[in-house]
Amino acid sequence: MTMKHMFTFLVVAFLATGILKAAVGDTFTVDDIEYVIKSEDPNEVAVGKSVSFAGTTANIPATVMNGATTYTVTALANYALQKKPSLTSVTLPETVKKIGAHALRDTGITSMLIPNSVDTIGGFAFYGCTALTSVELGNGVKFIDMYTFNDCSNLQTVKIGTGMIKMDYVFADCPLLTDVTCLAVTPPQLNGTFGGTTPIATATLSVPSGSVSAYQGASTWENFGTIQAVTPIAVHAVLEPSVALYSGKGSVLLTSDTATPVAVYTLTGGKVYENMHTAGTSHIALPQGVYLVKVGAAQEKVVVW
Repeated sequence: MTMKHMFTFLVVAFLATGILKAAVGDTFTVDDIEYVIKSEDPNEVAVGKSVSFAGTTANIPATVMNGATTYTVTALANYALQKKPSLTSVTLPETVKKIGAHALRDTGITSMLIPNSVDTIGGFAFYGCTALTSVELGNGVKFIDMYTFNDCSNLQTVKIGTGMIKMDYVFADCPLLTDVTCLAVTPPQLNGTFGGTTPIATATLSVPSGSVSAYQGASTWENFGTIQAVTPIAVHAVLEPSVALYSGKGSVLLTSDTATPVAVYTLTGGKVYENMHTAGTSHIALPQGVYLVKVGAAQEKVVVW
């Protein structure tokens, strides 16, 4: 066997046995979305700068394959999907821990649900998302960096999870933001948040029932026009004219005029509930988390706190 043949044989053998592996920093593409390898032990990737992505929907999976290797998606890298006005919907799995700076700025997303697994959101991550109307921040988010949701001119509703500690210059110049819920028992520290044209003097702030006085005495929070105890059950979505979902503390409430099949899934695809809903109202008890609820042919994401 010649040296050339021997080398070719060894390369093929190495590839077949998985000895030659992709390295940290390498990239690969799945469904037009770029992934950057961040770690080989464990195998983890971040959504990279997906320059060629031109879709309207980005459903980021919990895991992706590169050759024979399975990687867990744990982050959106800096600038990952920025400046894509045609992108109107992004779904993140519960494996994502960090959203990088500028990751989704100047996109056309209309609503955003941040899973509980995320603990940090980088600066300018959603800056200038002018079609964005609602944001739900999971209970794992502790810190939001500067200008993350600034200049979101159509943002109307924000729900902040139980884990929030500090926000710097986050919701400034959001002129339609009039409905804020913060589930943190202790008022998070604010620095320039809700500034500029954001009309908190006429906005409503809903907080845990035992924390109303704390928010009334906290810097910036005290400037909200109305500070009230959060309603345990609040309307989340109307799926069809005869079907409505309500998300709340420890449960999802479903109302329907007719009998219909119902199934509840985690965002990674695990089924946690299935039953035939009879006409009327039903409570579905669930742990804290973000779920996909399917009612007949319709479906909607809900947050249970």
